[in-house]
Amino acid sequence: MNRGLRAAIFIGLCMLLVGVWVLMYHLNNGQAQLHNQTHSDGPASNACGSFPAEGSNGIGAVLLDGERVGVSDGTVPFYTPNSNYILKCDGTNEFLLCQQAPQSLHCNNAMNAFSQQISQTADDAESLIYRQNVSLQESFSVSKSVNLSHTIIVGISLSSSSENLNNSLYLLQGVYVAQEEYNRTHLNAKLRVLIANFGDSIDTATQTLLQIVDVIEADRKGDNSVVGIVNIPFIATSAADQSLQFRTALQKLAGLNMPVVFPNGASGSESEQVLASTMFHIGVPAVHEGIADAIFARKYLATGSVVVYTDTSDSYSSNLACSFVSQLLQQYFGNCSVPINTLCNQTAYIHCVYYTVNDANSLSASVPEAMGFTPNLIYFAGNASDVKTLMGALRANQQFQQDLGVRILGSDALYQGQFTPVEYAYMDFSAFAFPDEWPDQKLLQNPFVDEYGIDFQGWPPRSGYGFARPNSVATLAYDATDVFTKSIENVSNNGQNPAFIATTVLSAIRQNEFQGFSGYIHFDSQGNPIKKAIVFLIIGDKGIALGKAQMQQMVLGCFLSPAQEPNCLQY
Repeated sequence: MNRGLRAAIFIGLCMLLVGVWVLMYHLNNGQAQLHNQTHSDGPASNACGSFPAEGSNGIGAVLLDGERVGVSDGTVPFYTPNSNYILKCDGTNEFLLCQQAPQSLHCNNAMNAFSQQISQTADDAESLIYRQNVSLQESFSVSKSVNLSHTIIVGISLSSSSENLNNSLYLLQGVYVAQEEYNRTHLNAKLRVLIANFGDSIDTATQTLLQIVDVIEADRKGDNSVVGIVNIPFIATSAADQSLQFRTALQKLAGLNMPVVFPNGASGSESEQVLASTMFHIGVPAVHEGIADAIFARKYLATGSVVVYTDTSDSYSSNLACSFVSQLLQQYFGNCSVPINTLCNQTAYIHCVYYTVNDANSLSASVPEAMGFTPNLIYFAGNASDVKTLMGALRANQQFQQDLGVRILGSDALYQGQFTPVEYAYMDFSAFAFPDEWPDQKLLQNPFVDEYGIDFQGWPPRSGYGFARPNSVATLAYDATDVFTKSIENVSNNGQNPAFIATTVLSAIRQNEFQGFSGYIHFDSQGNPIKKAIVFLIIGDKGIALGKAQMQQMVLGCFLSPAQEPNCLQY
């Protein structure tokens, strides 16, 4: 047989094999039990065609109010805003088939699909987390010595709100860095991460919360691997306080004695109190942050005439404002039992302006009243999107344009905003974490920042927040996950059974101390960090998006342990 004929036969056989493989791939995909997905608009919606419904283990998703919500181990893609994320869809489909046929080609296909997705969207932590989970599944299939018993559930809100969406993506980044770090440095004990999307409303949030309960109850009948939860969206909102269904779901979760670590600080909402016995916060509570903000204002800003924006129906806003005003008046005694309007009426130099959270009209209409008080300082107790609205209304106000000395001070929530350089020029705010806070305090930089850059910069390397620099949401999520991994280590080092239950981890979190990137973490009886560090940021002329924030020479609270930092400034 001549060479030309042999080559032609070889090529023909190769094409035949490829055709058979493609046919089998589609036939196998058709065998998976999938739920049709028709939603096609919104930030988290669908480049994917289908996803698995909730199974007996509680994992899966449902389409509710146009949102794909539920719990995923890597078999449901949540963040797929456009066709650039189609490889993630392939990865989740292949991972579902991999679970049905361990050690099959589907497992390798899932790894390859997620890896290709990551090469195109390097900052996509969801794909990175799922790739870790696939790797653990493969390791467990090959060697039973690999322990897959450590699982945490991470709550996010991939919603139509850009603020919630961005914060959720940053949160997943912080969790991933901690997961990858733990799995890389531990040979036999590994960490799996489940992602729970709470969607865009209190109804979708309730659905997902109930599904988390299903996951935990199913897990306790089998592997008993779920050791905790990082973050529950919506819990600090007035909608949660007013929803009987959401609070009932929280009560079911509380009955499972499952530790929940929140990256942010406690707002003081009624819903949070349902989880009081199992809840911890990495950030300081609103009532303490307001005190720190007032101490900073008195030291660095003019406070001759102060306007305080607050929504008295929102627990976070009202507690921030109450503690801020009380501290300015030097009347804070450890709680906010005195109504904020009573406090504001006690002096002529503080004036309260009342608005409604997420109501642009109430903010715009309030500006003449606020500027009529001729303030040196506006303290905004609320979220970044509302500050953005207020800034637009202020800059259209003639008096504000003429009085260039007015400063706007806010809480850590402002760190998550997207402002223009001109808007940043008016602003100062507190923060629970900042990427340069270690070297700014003459300390050796924590490895977290370098690891974050390695994980998300991509190629060619990109700079700024979300790629090379972690913002406070990513940092606090890293610390929250790190609290779990260090507690797991503590229990394991004390000779506990590797398949320990979540209550053992709960006790370890309560009893131990942790050095986080954001500061020294030791929880009080309410689950709040004791004397936790707060930094204050001013913004350079190009805005925070380019990494131009600078830390003021003022840190309140203890950044290191009391033994290492006995003279830290208190608040």
